[in-house]
Amino acid sequence: MSNTSGSLTDTQTVKDHWSQKAQQEDLERRKYVDWMNHPFIDKFYINRQISKNPEENWLVYVNKNYVPVTLDLGLTLGCGNGGLERHALSLGMCRQFEAFDIAEGAIDVARDLAVKEGIDSQVKYEVMNINQIFLEPDKYDIVFASMSAHHFSELEHIYNQVRTALKPNGFFVLNEYVGPTQFQWTDEQLAIINDLLTILPDKYREYISLPGQIKQSVWKLTIDEMNNIDPSEAIRSAEVLPLLKQYFSIVERIDYGGTILHQLMQDIVGNFALDKEQDIALLNLICYLEETLIKKKVIPSDFALIIAQNNQQEQTALVNSTASNEDKNMISNRQNYHDETFFDVSSKQLAQQIAMRKLIKAILHKIMNKFEAK
Repeated sequence: MSNTSGSLTDTQTVKDHWSQKAQQEDLERRKYVDWMNHPFIDKFYINRQISKNPEENWLVYVNKNYVPVTLDLGLTLGCGNGGLERHALSLGMCRQFEAFDIAEGAIDVARDLAVKEGIDSQVKYEVMNINQIFLEPDKYDIVFASMSAHHFSELEHIYNQVRTALKPNGFFVLNEYVGPTQFQWTDEQLAIINDLLTILPDKYREYISLPGQIKQSVWKLTIDEMNNIDPSEAIRSAEVLPLLKQYFSIVERIDYGGTILHQLMQDIVGNFALDKEQDIALLNLICYLEETLIKKKVIPSDFALIIAQNNQQEQTALVNSTASNEDKNMISNRQNYHDETFFDVSSKQLAQQIAMRKLIKAILHKIMNKFEAK
């Protein structure tokens, strides 16, 4: 899902891009392309970090921990094909839902699937540019943005509207990419990804979408290239969390990685078969390496579940020009950080981080050599 406030041409590009992604054939294809859609990563890496239970995803976690009784009305900003609403209604989270998306094709799919599941009377879908949204005050019990907020360019306006529209103490739940803006990957990030990529045997690096071709490296696209594909993609992703803190109280934040896996596994993750012990062992090891690098602050987490609460009704929303120096620095550094600045590490700590990378690379080399010898 996405939204942008650029030219009419840009907006149409976004609509077309996300209308296509909502189609069933595209969803099936991405099951073997996108890192999050691999069952092992989904259950035993992402779910484990969020809920501690491989069978309980982030929405189940939110329902169990923050929704003790069925709520009257929920809202989804950037609903795509409606998967969130269908799941939430099946959990009994809300009696009714409203859901908006800029892509007409996505809304059409969501409506059709709601009819097929017999829940069309419980959810109202509407085509809407979220960047230009105006919401009724004190209307919603809970608001969701799942993999959509990083497509919003008018974050301040949207956050203010959500805060106004939420009932007192209502929750704003974001399951989001919060990494570098417009996928401008850092040198450190790319170095680790490409180190790991060169270690993997060719059979794991063959492109799913281009059979026979081997993934040789990962690089960052230029801003112009990003805009040609989807001008809304990660348009202000590095600001999603720092700005959120100016409008809401952050009740809980759970980082779950993706800093390495997102691009390392893009278009090759389908090569790791669930029924092959070696494949899953290798995938599990890479997940462990990423998690360790994040815990040791070699890299930050690019994805997070964030539970924000509307319990500061008396506070006037802060605009970006009055943001604290801490938040301004966080935004700036998160967009384009370096080892020496983002974590404020000493030269000794930096040397330790580099040594850890080398050790991890050596360990993976050793393990792969054992696999190849069998």
